[in-house]
Amino acid sequence: MTREQLIEGIVLLRQRVAHLETAEAERMRAEGELRESEEHSRRMLNAITTYTYSVEVKEGQAVSTSHSRACLDITGYSEDDYQRDPFLWYSMIHPSDRTMVEGSINRILAGERVPPVEHRIIRRDGTTVWIRNTMVAHHDQQGNLIHYDGLVEDINARKQMEAHILWGQKMESLGRMAGAVAHNFNNILAAIFGYAELMQAELPSISSLQPMVAQILSACQRARNITTQIVAYTGHLRVSLGPLDLSALIAGMAPLIEAGISEKIVIHYYLPRELPPLNADSSQIRQVVINLITNAVEAIGENSGTIVVNTAVVRADANLFREAHLTGIQQEGDFVTLEIKDNGCGMDENTVVRMFDPFFSTKFLGRGLGLPAVFGIVRRHQGFIKVQSEVGKGTSILVGFPALAETAG
Repeated sequence: MTREQLIEGIVLLRQRVAHLETAEAERMRAEGELRESEEHSRRMLNAITTYTYSVEVKEGQAVSTSHSRACLDITGYSEDDYQRDPFLWYSMIHPSDRTMVEGSINRILAGERVPPVEHRIIRRDGTTVWIRNTMVAHHDQQGNLIHYDGLVEDINARKQMEAHILWGQKMESLGRMAGAVAHNFNNILAAIFGYAELMQAELPSISSLQPMVAQILSACQRARNITTQIVAYTGHLRVSLGPLDLSALIAGMAPLIEAGISEKIVIHYYLPRELPPLNADSSQIRQVVINLITNAVEAIGENSGTIVVNTAVVRADANLFREAHLTGIQQEGDFVTLEIKDNGCGMDENTVVRMFDPFFSTKFLGRGLGLPAVFGIVRRHQGFIKVQSEVGKGTSILVGFPALAETAG
C-alpha cells in the first residue's frame, strides 16, 4: 500500500468516525427531546383535573391497572393504593351507579365501543363526586382485546350547576302555581270573610249564632295565614325595608320563642352586638326566625334536645354560593347570617332536595309551608340559604342577607 493510499484510507476512516459521531449525537439529542416530551406530557397530565388509567386484559379479564398521579387529586387515592388493591376502583363506584358502570366495562371487554359514562365515586374522605369516564379499547392484530385506556374527568362542578339550574326552574314553576292558587283562594276567602263579618254585625250580641260566626271568622283567619305563607314563597309579599339589627331582633323575640316550646328543649343564643345592619323587612325576618325554630323543634319532637341560634357576618364568595341551596345576587361581600342548628332527627339527601317545595312535609299533620315561606322571604331579600343535615345527628340551616353597603366592613 502506497503512502497516498494510506492517507486516503485514514481520511475515509476519519470521515466515517465523524459521521458516526454526528449520528450518535443526533440519536442522543432525539432521545433527550423524547424524554423531555414525555416528562412534559407527564407533568401536564398530573397538573390538570383529569387523570388517565390503563387496564391490562388477558382472556377477556382485567388483570392489572395503572393510574397517573393526578388520581390522588380526584379520588384521594394514590397510584400505590391502586397497585396494592386491584379492586379499589370498583369499591369506589357509588352503589347506585355500579350496575351502569359494570355494563359499560362488560361491553368494553366484549370488544364493543362504549360512549363516555358519567357516574359518581366515593372519595377516600367519604365525599361523593361526579366523574366522566371515557374508555378506549386496544386490540392486537388478531382482534383480541389486550388493554383499554381511560380518561377520568372531574365534572362535579358542572353537575352541581346543572342541578342548581333544574332546581331553580322547578322552584319558579312551583312559585307561579302557588301564586295562582293563593290569588284565587284569597278571592274566595274575601267573600266568606265579608259575609261572616256582616252577619256578626247584624246579629244580636246574645244570639246563639254568634259563636258559630266567630268560628267561621277564626277559620278564615287561619286560611288567610296559609295564603300569606304561600305568597311569601312566591316572593310577592309587600316589603318595608329599613336598617335592621338581626341580633337585637332575635334577642327581643327570645322570651316569646321559649314560651312556646317544650321544657325538654334548650335554646342557646350567640348574638354578637357588633354586626352590621341589614336592609330588611323586620316582620318578614321575624317570620324567618319563627319558621326555622319551629322546624328545629319539630325535628327534635318529643325527645330532649338542643337548638343553637347564632348570628354572624361572613364574607360570601363563589365557593359559598356554589354550595348554597338558594343564592340571591351572588355578589361577593359581607352577609349577615342567621344559623339555626338542632340535634334532631336530621334529613336524608332526598328530603333536603325537596324541603323548600310548597306543601312538602315529612310530618303527618304538616302543611309544608313554613320552609317554603322562608325560601321566598330570603329570595326577596336577595340572600342565600345553605343546608347541612345528617340522619340521626341533626340539621343546620344557614341564611344570609346582604349587609348594608355603607356600614359593611
